[in-house]
Amino acid sequence: MEKFNILLIANRGEIAVRICRTERLKIHNIAIYTEADAVSAHVTAADEAILLSGPESEAYLDGEQIIKIATSRKLDVIIPGYGFLSENAEFSRQVSAVGMAFTGPSPESMVSFGIKHTARDLAARAGVPIVPGTKGLVNSEDEAVQEATQLGFPVMLKATAGGGGMGLITFTSEKSLRRKRLGSRSELFSLVAKLFSKIPACLSSATIHAVDISRSRSLVTVKAKPFISAKESVRFKGDTKRFWKKAPVHLWKRIQV
Repeated sequence: MEKFNILLIANRGEIAVRICRTERLKIHNIAIYTEADAVSAHVTAADEAILLSGPESEAYLDGEQIIKIATSRKLDVIIPGYGFLSENAEFSRQVSAVGMAFTGPSPESMVSFGIKHTARDLAARAGVPIVPGTKGLVNSEDEAVQEATQLGFPVMLKATAGGGGMGLITFTSEKSLRRKRLGSRSELFSLVAKLFSKIPACLSSATIHAVDISRSRSLVTVKAKPFISAKESVRFKGDTKRFWKKAPVHLWKRIQV
């Protein structure tokens, strides 16, 4: 088992504070901060804090500087928390390259799951139930119309990259789809997108299980049930295992602290 002695928290705010206060770790922790965060809680909660240089808006994203700090202090592990560099595959590779552990997904997992259409294809190959949609990316307005017609309106056009609703458009008919003039929106089609049928496939227990489906304006939202049966639980776990077996997942070693 590996034993970590010193870790660097490549984050700020609440997540950094929570890591600092995890007493069971018993590992010397180092926080990073900008001048604007000099009196922030994560700075005082850490065993040690190091000031970042450069523009305030970019400092926490400066992977090169963070790795330089880590190597100068002979750290064992970098914890990115969430946001910032936590889903940056190149940063993860650079951390591993200098002999430190990165407490997050492997670079291969980030690439596979960070792009929605590749993650969807992995799920399909694993036999995991997925909402019906295009098998690949759509590259033109005419192709989008054709796929939407086969799936059945209404549909959602979802960018394969981005999050938080970025690149998400709903259409109730061919007319509404063509009215958007997608062919002239190169910025959308550089990320383009998956067409998903909202109804009725989402309501089929054979398509999605262990979830509740509710309507929110023109979109369908999915949320976990407060309770699932033992049969559903076994099925859900089986789907999850098959999914992960198809993915390039990094399996962590046990860590002695």
